[in-house]
Amino acid sequence: MDVTFSHFFYSNNEFKQLDLTLDRIRNALTDIGFDERNLGRIVHIAGTNGKGSTAYYLAQMLRKDGYDVAMFTSPHIKNITERIQYNLENIDYENFQHLFHKNLHTIKKHALTYFEALTLIAFDFFSWKNTDVSIIETGLGGRYDATNILNNKIPVITTISQDHIKFLGKNIYRIIEEKIAICKDNPDIFIGDNKNFINTYISKLLPNKNLHFLNDSGNLDTADINFFLSAEIYKFITNKETELKAVNLKALPC
Repeated sequence: MDVTFSHFFYSNNEFKQLDLTLDRIRNALTDIGFDERNLGRIVHIAGTNGKGSTAYYLAQMLRKDGYDVAMFTSPHIKNITERIQYNLENIDYENFQHLFHKNLHTIKKHALTYFEALTLIAFDFFSWKNTDVSIIETGLGGRYDATNILNNKIPVITTISQDHIKFLGKNIYRIIEEKIAICKDNPDIFIGDNKNFINTYISKLLPNKNLHFLNDSGNLDTADINFFLSAEIYKFITNKETELKAVNLKALPC
């Protein structure tokens, strides 16, 4: 019987030596002929809290308008296929296994980590679908996250606080720097609900960007904050206000 994705990485125990670099995923994607233009309009989301909810709300808004929407999120709750969705449906497990074995030589050749291999499979799947919009959530940090191989995109920074301190450290300013490293040369950046000192520091680091801050969020709960951030991104993509309300949308499964 063909080895499963999870069993392959369990037996390889890949987290013993975790070298933060984009070289592995970059070379692997080059090998399979990946072209990010096949992902359509890319929305790339980093942050500590709210990434999944923002992605999930935005996908539903766009899908209601008839867009073909790909979504890559993490972690999963029950099944690994939850991480890779197309038009709000999980990738079929047999299709996931097919793409894993199709790319297994490349995964081994470049010694990809668990998350890098998932990224490779997701991008290969989305390229085949030739989607209109791809909503991509970072897994760890931003600068060296496998998803940061993407260049032409709409960067989104949700709420920032301390996370992954083993890799990013405890210094909140260093964490901010790691997150906003996804912005690259893209002119428009969407910023979620953050404390004033964080927004000030982001403005200092990105002086020549169009920063779209989420304003007047003090009286909103977390779900509403993520909804309004999604609505602003939706408006930027479609040039219109969403007709949906937060109560009309499904919350992130948890």
